[in-house]
Amino acid sequence: NWEVTVSFPEAWSVCASALPESEKLMQGVRTSVFQAHGLRDFTLAFTKDFALVSGMSGQTRLDCYARSHKQAEQMLRIAFKAMEIHREAFGELIYPSVTLCEADFPFSGMEYPRMILLSSDLIGRGTESMLEPIVHELAHQWFAMQVGSDSFRHAWQDETLCVYAYLN
Repeated sequence: NWEVTVSFPEAWSVCASALPESEKLMQGVRTSVFQAHGLRDFTLAFTKDFALVSGMSGQTRLDCYARSHKQAEQMLRIAFKAMEIHREAFGELIYPSVTLCEADFPFSGMEYPRMILLSSDLIGRGTESMLEPIVHELAHQWFAMQVGSDSFRHAWQDETLCVYAYLN
């Protein structure tokens, strides 16, 4: 279980493995308190001038952060469809929220409990390039995160199931 408090400049946003429980703004500094229960890891990413587009998929809130509103909307549309397919195949996700966040890093995507980082290069290429990584990384919210397999020692288990989720 996690309780994380972070303070950062007002102009910035924080993408996290949970929604903020509370936020205060004082003299240009925002302080956010996050609580997440039953997670092995807690992930944060700080962004500036990113667009946020949100929506509900079943019982799970999806927050998509990207450099442009259009890109955040594209991420959300793909995530909605992926969540619908995964929910039908694997059942309702137990998490109340999942955050998808554009990031400058060399991989197409990386999963964390209740959070996914997606490559800026990939997002910049448009919808087609986002499809596989979003579907795959969202499947990790079931396999590895929710199921609780050891993704370090036995990566073959959850990676195989996520590839299966994408191909089907």
